[in-house]
Amino acid sequence: MAQPPILAQDENTIRQYVLFQLHDTEFGVPIEQVWRIVPYIQATRVPHAPPEVEGLINLHGEIIPVINLKYRLGLPPSSYSEDTRILVVETDEQRVGLTVDRVTTILRVPISQVAPAPPLLDEHLHHLGSQIATVEDRIIVLLNVHDLITTTAETIATAVSPTRSTSTEDRTLSDESTSARPGCG
Repeated sequence: MAQPPILAQDENTIRQYVLFQLHDTEFGVPIEQVWRIVPYIQATRVPHAPPEVEGLINLHGEIIPVINLKYRLGLPPSSYSEDTRILVVETDEQRVGLTVDRVTTILRVPISQVAPAPPLLDEHLHHLGSQIATVEDRIIVLLNVHDLITTTAETIATAVSPTRSTSTEDRTLSDESTSARPGCG
């Protein structure tokens, strides 16, 4: 089934993006896919979670998985500052937090200033659905939230799954520690 067009995209079409930084690189996501921007809070670690999953946060009663976007994009780590934010994005009724160094602005970008990633970078950026925007003298990497979440959805689901099976080694250690305590076993 063919998908209906999202927007009539001619040269006069304007899209709005929430811009943020990771190190010195500017990135953007479509504003309509941003649910909340919150100051960084320490996520609760999830045992056996993949390295890009920082953990879970409780935001207004909703449990949100948080992804370290630097790790996900293969960028070097850095320490958190008071500018660090969690950008909560949503797609297909799924919300995920992305840790970013700072949120800088909301920018209106004419569609005529958006282009696919250059062929040399296309393979690296393709799995993120990325495009490049050139605004004045700035180059902004535009991430496709749906593709970003989809490429990590399986690891997120595995990390937050409440039905994780316990390995034989874990059961053995648990049994040993229980029987070693006075009054147990």
